[in-house]
Amino acid sequence: MRKFSDIDRTKPRFRPDRHEPINDKFMKELNEKVPATKEMVKKDISKLIKDFNDYVRTYVCENREGVELPQGIGYLFLGVCKNSANTINMPMSTKYKQKISFKNWNSDGRLGKIFYSNSSVKYKIVDNNLWIFRPAREFKKDSSRAFSENWKIFIEIDPKIKLSTYFRDHSYQREVEKRKKEYAEKYNEFNI
Repeated sequence: MRKFSDIDRTKPRFRPDRHEPINDKFMKELNEKVPATKEMVKKDISKLIKDFNDYVRTYVCENREGVELPQGIGYLFLGVCKNSANTINMPMSTKYKQKISFKNWNSDGRLGKIFYSNSSVKYKIVDNNLWIFRPAREFKKDSSRAFSENWKIFIEIDPKIKLSTYFRDHSYQREVEKRKKEYAEKYNEFNI
C-alpha cells in the first residue's frame, strides 16, 4: 500500500453555481406548449416534477429492466459491473494513513451503477452523445440501497459491449417469454 496524504479541510472548496430551472422563461414556454398549465404556479409545477421523479426513481430501483423515459428521451436502469478501478475508501485511508481500496466483498467485487442510454431510442436525437444524466441525491441513495439488498437481480454489464445490444436482446427475450406464456395458457392437448 502506498502512503496516503490527508485532505486539508480548511482550504476553500469548489462549489458550482446553482440556478433555478423553473424560472419565468420556463413557465412562459410551458404555458404556450401546454395551455392546461396556465392556472398553475411554480410551486405546483415543481411538485408535479418531483412526484414524477419519485415515481421514476422507485420504478427503476424495483424493476430489473428499468424504465423508458417519456417522449423517447432514453432508458434508465440499474446495472452491475465489475470494479475495474480502485475506489479509495476515504475514512479508512485517513485513519491508517495508507491508500485502502473498497473491495465490495458483500457483492462479490461488483459495483451498482445507474445507467442512462439514448442510443437505442426509436427516433434519433440530435447530438445524443452530448446528453448526460445526473441523478439527484435521493436517487443515488435509493439505488445504493436497492443494490445492496439484492444485487444479483440486476443486469450485469460487460464494458466491451454497447448498451444498445442489451436493450435489443432483453426486449426480444421478454417478447419470447410473453408469447410462450400466452401459448401455454391457450394450449389444449385435446383440441388438435
